[in-house]
Amino acid sequence: MDSMRSGRQESSVFKTNARSRFGGYHKEKRTDARKADVREDNMLRELVRIFLDRSNLGVGFGTYASISEFANYYARVCRILEEREIGCSANDVRKFSIVMPGLHQTDSFSSKAGMFLSALVNTGNDEDYEMDVNLFDKPLNYLGFQNTKSIKINGNAGEYLGYNMKSGNIEVTGNVETCAGTNMINGTIIIHGNVGCWAGHGLKCGLLIIKGDADAYLGGSMKGGKIIVEKNAGMYLGCRVIDAVEMEYYPIEGGEIEIRGNVGWGACTRMKGGKVTILGDVSYSLANGMEGGEIIVYGNVKSLGKILGGNVSMGGDIEKI
Repeated sequence: MDSMRSGRQESSVFKTNARSRFGGYHKEKRTDARKADVREDNMLRELVRIFLDRSNLGVGFGTYASISEFANYYARVCRILEEREIGCSANDVRKFSIVMPGLHQTDSFSSKAGMFLSALVNTGNDEDYEMDVNLFDKPLNYLGFQNTKSIKINGNAGEYLGYNMKSGNIEVTGNVETCAGTNMINGTIIIHGNVGCWAGHGLKCGLLIIKGDADAYLGGSMKGGKIIVEKNAGMYLGCRVIDAVEMEYYPIEGGEIEIRGNVGWGACTRMKGGKVTILGDVSYSLANGMEGGEIIVYGNVKSLGKILGGNVSMGGDIEKI
């Protein structure tokens, strides 16, 4: 994960930290799941063998493996599946997602499992897939990596949901951790719960819908597409801040963000382009260093920053300029 660090000092009026609402990702009871019998299913046996074969992991694969190393693992799994002419059906993937929690035998299991399931889906024979992920100890990362299919995820998802997603649809019934929709190329992601920091970073096209709250830095480096948040958004909406000391800013450059609730401080800092619509109230320092684009606020604003360019329209009151 990048060295993304920030303070979380928001006023009590604008508490929109989605992660604090997750409640530790409560797991559903294990007794609710159906157990697939691996011994009687040739496809499941083969998938288990491939997943447990550590020679597929590559050099340097461990607890602190990088995104590129996980991506290489994904590519190796796809190649193995294609060489062995394994094309999973939707039923195969769903049964394997139920079996996987009992296969926790390697470092970085959450990321490895997410990449493996993504490979099964993208190389599979069907167009619509469903995964049951409530039985895992931790939410799985990288679900929907480079996705081209339609996926429904029953439960919570971890980091980097839909990373480099190319097309198709992803629906998550629960919450999602950080970096959802990062570098999304196209398609639609619908999250029924809350989402952590840096969602929609580098979004190029497509649609990201968050029905709960969004944490800080939503839509940083966004270049196209649209993000809709039905509740509240945290600090630095439309801007990614990498270093809290050096303050490196990566603002929205294009696309559209719509927030139907309130927004924390620092929204649209150094905004370069695109459109941001906020139906609720905004905390301090809106549009500080803004160079271009359009902001529309229907609620009240605590304070405006120094605006260098672009257009800001407000329907409510400004407490301080």
